[in-house]
Amino acid sequence: MKKEITYIYALIDPRNGQVRYIGKANDPKQRKYCHINEKTTTRKANWIKNLKTNGYLPVLEIIDKVKKEEWQFWEMHYISLYRSWNFDLTNHTLGGEGCNVISEETREKMRLHGKQTKHSEEEKQKRRERMLEFKHSVKSVKKMKQNRRLYLQGLSLQEINTNRSRYAEKFGRQVVQYDLQGSKIREMESSRAAARIVNGCDSLIRACCVGKRFTGYKSVWRYINPQNDELPNTVESVLNSVSLKEKI
Repeated sequence: MKKEITYIYALIDPRNGQVRYIGKANDPKQRKYCHINEKTTTRKANWIKNLKTNGYLPVLEIIDKVKKEEWQFWEMHYISLYRSWNFDLTNHTLGGEGCNVISEETREKMRLHGKQTKHSEEEKQKRRERMLEFKHSVKSVKKMKQNRRLYLQGLSLQEINTNRSRYAEKFGRQVVQYDLQGSKIREMESSRAAARIVNGCDSLIRACCVGKRFTGYKSVWRYINPQNDELPNTVESVLNSVSLKEKI
């Protein structure tokens, strides 16, 4: 029986070859599109925005293929590894939230990898100096204090992130999914909730809602209550998007 695998990838700055982000994706090509069109204010999003402003796009490079049930562990491993090599990663977490089960095969692979990875005293000293110079932003300090309060209440990191997702979904904008014939499939509380159902990317769904894409995941998406600069939630608008897509 064929083992299901997923990919651990790096986003690289084409201007200097520096690795700036480590992530996991079942479909790296689709994941890169989501990164490029992300509409957030994270360090990663701001870095990509700066690249685009200067006429560049990040380079996505696959660094490992791993079992799907073990991706959390390997994502955490590579984030830690690249940071130990002094790469200025834009990841805002340690990665792999909720990872607690590691197979013996993975443990052995990790042990052998660790034996092959040696750091000189000069590299260690550079990391120490870098840590002493590092300063958290006011926003980061506020977020860490909030996480600490939740942690002291007995919540794990996974539960804290889950509560944030539920909050975003509760106050997110409702979306509706149509098939390519213009028939309504379902309504959902937010683009993030929709992305989880179709196992996709919420930024791509939002791009469909505002007209930056015609279709996504073999469907047409609209906000239930569109604003002035967004596509109307009508069958005519849906069929028009499908028609424009077919002409490409």
